Amino acid sequence: MLELQRKNKQSYFILRKWAMPVEQYINILIVLLILALFVERFCFAVVVYKTKNYGLDLVMLMMIFNSIFLYFIQRLRKKKHKKRLHELYNIDRTPRVGLCAISMIGLVDMLKAFFLIWPANVIPLWLLISLLQLFIPLNLMLRSCCIEEVSHKWVHWLMSLVILAGAIYNMFTMSESLANPETKEDYQYYSVMILISVLLDVVSHTIKEVLVRSQPLNQEKFNFGVSVCQVVIVCLAMPFVKITQPQATDNSPFADEKFDKMPIFEYAKYYLVYGFQCLFDVGGTETIENNMGECQGSWIYVLGYTISLFVIQLNLNSIMHHKFTRKAQLVYSLIVPLTFLAFLLAAQDIKTIDANNVSFSHFDVVGLLVVGLGVFVFNLFPEKEQRASIEEDF
Repeated sequence: MLELQRKNKQSYFILRKWAMPVEQYINILIVLLILALFVERFCFAVVVYKTKNYGLDLVMLMMIFNSIFLYFIQRLRKKKHKKRLHELYNIDRTPRVGLCAISMIGLVDMLKAFFLIWPANVIPLWLLISLLQLFIPLNLMLRSCCIEEVSHKWVHWLMSLVILAGAIYNMFTMSESLANPETKEDYQYYSVMILISVLLDVVSHTIKEVLVRSQPLNQEKFNFGVSVCQVVIVCLAMPFVKITQPQATDNSPFADEKFDKMPIFEYAKYYLVYGFQCLFDVGGTETIENNMGECQGSWIYVLGYTISLFVIQLNLNSIMHHKFTRKAQLVYSLIVPLTFLAFLLAAQDIKTIDANNVSFSHFDVVGLLVVGLGVFVFNLFPEKEQRASIEEDF
């Protein structure tokens, strides 16, 4: 009976006159989800190379765009017509997530983005793909330790170990594929930064899940509040950007000796101005400040990245609302080949990409295949039934 009701149920795509069976509607959303995931990864890979000297400016612009889109998401949220249990009995269930908690999550998310974008244009693309999948085993472990009544199937634990083994294998065999093996130590250092980013992502995800399970939250408003805090925190961190900068190379706009002796606030002013000139194509076409013309069109890729995140969020919300979460999970089972294809095509659009970042050996292919297999099988099997948050937010 429930299956028959689901088949007969109607939904509409964007406009009410475009009504259709809900399964057809979900299939359209799945196609859009795949396209949005591809665009998100393609734009990310391109823009981190185009703006390689201005990572914190890039983080700031991404978070500003993200806040704008999250504002519209929470404005698009429909008001519920049915009263919830606590409303029927007039019980106070107002969310109690304060500014301190939201600010802490915003700080963790900002640091996660910073530790991801800083090394993303340095380490090989295939290694970046492997390391990003470490979110799965780390998230599995932290959720099991920190959240009550959460359990996982043995196949998920096994595939988490497979993903972990594949990523570690890639880290230790990278010297076989590097055009300049002397840079191996630098790449291992930047790989650790990616690991820190993934760990911060897991911590943020776990904190949010704990809050959602224990509070009757409006998730869209909560996410918007976190995003605004991220923007504020990155603005407060901007004056101290000089402390985070590595030794300037000859092709860096900060290679001049005057920047070494410059006070941190004055340095931050130049960093902010140069960065936004690069992001918005202001100034000369081929100057060292705009990465010898490579900055051209950067803002388009930033906008494409944030719009794709916006589409992904809306699609996932709608797919989960109609109880078709398994279809989305199957899409994510193919995330490794999808990301590899997006990064490979992005590399063709980046003129200044180093040979080390795109070259790979058969060792790297083996490691990436192991990671991809682990991610595929992990998502192929449905999770155990979990206790949801205090109230279903549908």
